[in-house]
Amino acid sequence: MINGGRIMKRAFTMIELIFVIVLIGILASIAIPKLAATRDDADSAICASEVAQLTREISNNYTVVGHKVFVDKYVSDMTNIKILANSPGDTSGIPTDENIVTGIKYRCDGVDIADYIYSYDANILRYGLTLQITDGTTPASFLASTQLKKNLGITNSDGKYYVF
Repeated sequence: MINGGRIMKRAFTMIELIFVIVLIGILASIAIPKLAATRDDADSAICASEVAQLTREISNNYTVVGHKVFVDKYVSDMTNIKILANSPGDTSGIPTDENIVTGIKYRCDGVDIADYIYSYDANILRYGLTLQITDGTTPASFLASTQLKKNLGITNSDGKYYVF
């Protein structure tokens, strides 16, 4: 725009700046919760996948080598699932490298959701492993426990799944 031979520079008005800031705020208020929910979905998928993987690996190992070798197995002998004792700051995985016979707990988002309970019935000479799924209390752990129950077909109220 030319005014008396001088070129005038057009600047943003205060109203335009406020409008842009409000618009950015509205878009951020929509996007941030969606991103948080997406992260919870991803964390729960990792947890559910690792519990299913550990269940398959324990069952397969038991089937292949039998009980005699099985009693001396630690989690790290059979899987590459995160063991939290070696990964400070992580909140999902197995808290310590446990012997399978003493039981294994799996944490998702800082909450125990899976507990592997080993048993032996001397009357019938039978070994067993039960996976008990507990409902999580955080969004990621709740989604993971719900997904595990659905994938394993657990319909009983105690959340137990008999591995072998």
